[in-house]
Amino acid sequence: MCTHVLPKNMITIAANTDITSGLAGGLLIGVAATWLMYSENQIMGISGISAQALTPVVQQKNYQDLRGYWSWSFLAGILATGSILTIFQPEVFGTSESPAAVLSPLGAAVAGVLTGFGTRLGSGCTSGHGICGLPRRSPRSLTAVLTFITTGGITTYAINNSNMFAAFFSGSGCSHVAGGVINAEGAAQIIQPLVILIGGIICAALLLRSKKNETAEHMFGKELATKQQNEPTVATHATSFLVGVLFSIGLSVGGMTDPSRVSGFLNLTSASGWDATLMGVMGGGVLANLMTFEYMRRNGHGSSCEVFKFDGHENNMKIDSSLLLGAALFGCGWGLSGVCPGPALASLPGALWGGLGNGAMVLYIPFMLLGMAIHK
Repeated sequence: MCTHVLPKNMITIAANTDITSGLAGGLLIGVAATWLMYSENQIMGISGISAQALTPVVQQKNYQDLRGYWSWSFLAGILATGSILTIFQPEVFGTSESPAAVLSPLGAAVAGVLTGFGTRLGSGCTSGHGICGLPRRSPRSLTAVLTFITTGGITTYAINNSNMFAAFFSGSGCSHVAGGVINAEGAAQIIQPLVILIGGIICAALLLRSKKNETAEHMFGKELATKQQNEPTVATHATSFLVGVLFSIGLSVGGMTDPSRVSGFLNLTSASGWDATLMGVMGGGVLANLMTFEYMRRNGHGSSCEVFKFDGHENNMKIDSSLLLGAALFGCGWGLSGVCPGPALASLPGALWGGLGNGAMVLYIPFMLLGMAIHK
């Protein structure tokens, strides 16, 4: 009787792979991207939206463009959904053993800067290049996706198989390198009241902002400050908020908020097998947008959005060193932490209030924003 033995280096599928949930989550993310494009002519690229939220007012030649304020509503939808999931379904953020949970402060800072700087240099992350770029049949986006998946896989392999990397970037090993450095849960206890205070100041400033926009007047001068255009309407803010909610639900359903899922996807050599769930997320999102984006293209929707271009358009064909390096750096940050910008933001409330699976997000996100600011 002849028996067949599988080679040891053959890739096997992990037992916890859940393609159905991945597809469902991807479809929800795809619907969110379509909704935002159809209603507001905006690409749902989370790194780009986060960067825009840092500087929502843009000075034009004869006026100030205030349309960037819609990004605040979108991010508020992500954070609100993350808060609700923290209360009712905290398991979607992973366990105390997930990659983001065991990151050292050094690891969280490095991963955050790499992600922030890399996504801006490469003009996108998993959502912008993946969910929104691949359906537009963009060679530029395809190159970026293949690049950050490759470097993410290499980084994940290095973290899991190198004692040197683990010594610097794991929570247990960092104490030997920099003793006394505060851990992620300790940071949450300190940063939580600061976040509440800063958030209160921002909200108060927005409520006090007059029609003349005194803040802008101080920045650009009185004449320009009185000439405002493209300020988002209440409907725009409501739509952006709801799209952020739907996007976050899709992330949680598809497993993107669980760093262990991401690590399992990037690590093809795992002893427990390859977790292909995120293939379902990408497949579901891309499949949904392949149909809806094509419909919008044929009917003129999104024509005022500069990056809503298809096929061989010059914007899609530009594959340069900035794209490759940016995607590679983002992939390293993604592989190190197990999260990308969207899941990181959704995880922040749980990290602040409960020290849940992605506790290092209280350090990761400020350094991600720092990376974006450095690029700008």
